[in-house]
Order: sequence, then C-alpha cells, then structure tokens
Amino acid sequence: MLQKTKTPLIPLLLLSTLLFLLYHRTFIWLVNEWLTNPYYSHGFLIPPVSLFIAWLRRKEADARDRKFKGASAILGFGLLILVIGFLYGMNVVVALSLIPVTIGLLLHLCPSKKKTIVFPLLFLFFAVPIPIERAGFALQTISASASASLLSSLGLNVSRHGVQLCLENGSFFVGEPCSGMQTLVSLLALAALLAYFMHCCLIKKLSLFFSAIPLAVTANTFRLCTIIIVFAACLSGNTNTVLLFHALSSILMFGFALVLFISSAKLLKCEVMLR
Repeated sequence: MLQKTKTPLIPLLLLSTLLFLLYHRTFIWLVNEWLTNPYYSHGFLIPPVSLFIAWLRRKEADARDRKFKGASAILGFGLLILVIGFLYGMNVVVALSLIPVTIGLLLHLCPSKKKTIVFPLLFLFFAVPIPIERAGFALQTISASASASLLSSLGLNVSRHGVQLCLENGSFFVGEPCSGMQTLVSLLALAALLAYFMHCCLIKKLSLFFSAIPLAVTANTFRLCTIIIVFAACLSGNTNTVLLFHALSSILMFGFALVLFISSAKLLKCEVMLR
C-alpha cells in the first residue's frame, strides 16, 4: 500500500550525526580496506546501491503496522556488538554493528518504512571486509581438485599435490588469486541484489542467492582448466600469452558465472522487476 508520510528530518539529521561520531574511525578503516583488500574492491559500490534501492521504494509505507516491536531488540543487539568490537579492538565487528544499530534506530523513527529500509541496510553487509583467508584456502583446494579431475577426464596428464597441479613439462600453482574467492564475494553481492528484485517467492530467491556459491566454483574451475590448457600449449613458447590470458580470464569467469546465474533464474521462472 502506498501512503505519503512525513519524514522526521531533524531526528534523521541527529541520527546521522550520532552515527558519524560513533563510527567515523570505522568509516576510515572501511575506505582503506576497499582500497587495499582485493576481495572487497567492490565496497565503494555497495553504499550507493543501497541508497538507490531505498530511493526506489521511498514512497512505500505499511499503514497496517505503525509500530515495530522488534526495533528495540535489534538496536540492543547492535549496541552489544558495538561494545564488544570496541573492547576487543575489532574493526570488523564494529563495522558489522553499524547495520543493526542503524536498522533499530530507523525503525524507531520510521516504523512504517521498514520495507523500505531493511534490505538496503542489510545489503551493506557485503561492504564489510570479513576475514576470509581460511575460506580462500579451502576454495583453492576445491578448485585445484576439481580442475585436476576435469583435465584428467579430458585426457591431459595432470597430477595434484595440494594446490599444485603438475604437468609433464611443468607445474601450475593455484594461488590465492586463482581461488575464485574474489569472484565469489562479488557474485554473492550481485546475486543478493538480483534476487531482491526477482518476481518470485522467497524460497526461489534464497535458492538463487545460494546458487551463486556453486556457480562461482564451477566458473572458476573452467577458468583454471582453460588457463592450464593454454599454459601446457605455451610451455615451450612465449609465456606472456599465459599471463595475458590469466588477466582476461577473471573478467570472463565473472561473466560466465553471471550467465549461469541468469539461466538458473529463468529455469525457476523468476524475472527481474524494478519496484
């Protein structure tokens, strides 16, 4: 139901000032991470996208439920995380606390706007640089194992030792940049955004979102296989070809994963609809 409601401008300005005072050091840390952390270079895009989503739904209001009883609980949870983060000097925890704190405060000020603000603020989660080093190593192992199996089935003599793939005349180390983690993190953010705008039931939306994980792994496996095939063909020639293809393959892999995601959405009969 669409309903025009007055926005409490002065309380919102006071809220923005309060959040800035509480989190200004965290904002500086986030910007530095976005500049230096290769997994979260997309972080600069998340806040503008969140604002755009909120702007799209700015006129929507729920007149049937003017009060949201869970606002205090959300705010309290966020403040608890904030205190823990400050006490232990954990920037990640402090940054994560910003999401429930902001949601709780806004639900107190604008309870009828919960459909407008909740998802855009939850979407900010994808801008927080979560430590994913261990997960990255696990993904390296999975990618190396899947690539070795696929290449062996294609007739190429490949043996795997940890994350190193050995050929007859050389070896290929599946390093951290080749794990596919960077693509996975970016694809999960894009999958959440697309699933939100999909016109289908919640179960299908969740299925599409979580499908980004196997799709990213699949795309990265094919990427590694093509790199290794090119590498094997160029062992006795110019290795610059391999380096060039390695750089371009990251873009191709993301595009391939996105095509797989869109194809999955079509199979589930979900279409993107801007609200």
